[in-house]
Amino acid sequence: MSIHNAQGRIGLAAAIAVAALISTPAAQAQSAAQRVAKDPVTGALRAPTADETKALDAKAAAKSRLTGARGLRTGTLNPQPIQHADGSVEQELTEDTQIFSVARRNDDGTLDTACVTGKTAADAAVLDKKAFKAAKAQEHSHEVK
Repeated sequence: MSIHNAQGRIGLAAAIAVAALISTPAAQAQSAAQRVAKDPVTGALRAPTADETKALDAKAAAKSRLTGARGLRTGTLNPQPIQHADGSVEQELTEDTQIFSVARRNDDGTLDTACVTGKTAADAAVLDKKAFKAAKAQEHSHEVK
């Protein structure tokens, strides 16, 4: 087994373990319960209302749009392609171009895996069964020929 193959298997095992943990209803409820809101009258911390949750989600989405994609190597905001004198083009990759291995626990307890491109697609595949099935339908092979 090559080092690359061993690292891939370790990474896949870690992804499967994380997906198994977060795909349970209890874990999903717990992650949603980690948000709090400050009551404007009493000042006490409490679970956010549905409207407050929507506002928090909208604020996070707006912040994400403002910041844009960051380069994986340098952290540069929205890295632009660089045209070299020899005609070659250099482009720093972002999370939108990264390949993610995603695993979900099936209703019968077995694990299923799929590969997706981009962090947004990976998050959707972990949280949404339909998105995972769509990703699974576009499956590809990691075999070295």
